[in-house]
Amino acid sequence: MIEREADQNRGERESPRPLTPEVVEARIARRVAELRVLAAWTSVLARREAQRRVPRWRGPTSGR
Repeated sequence: MIEREADQNRGERESPRPLTPEVVEARIARRVAELRVLAAWTSVLARREAQRRVPRWRGPTSGR
C-alpha cells in the first residue's frame, strides 16, 4: 500500500485493470496479508518495549 502511494506521488500510475471479482479478491487478500504483517510487527515491538520497562529492584535503601 505504501509503495503504491509513493509511486502515485511520483506520477507513476498502475495500469488500469478491470475490477473483476478475481482482481478485487486478490487486492483484499493482499491488504489482509499487509495488515497481518503490520499487526505482527506491532506485537513484536510492543513486547520489546514492555521488556525494556521492567522496573528494577534496587534494594532496601533505594528510597532514601
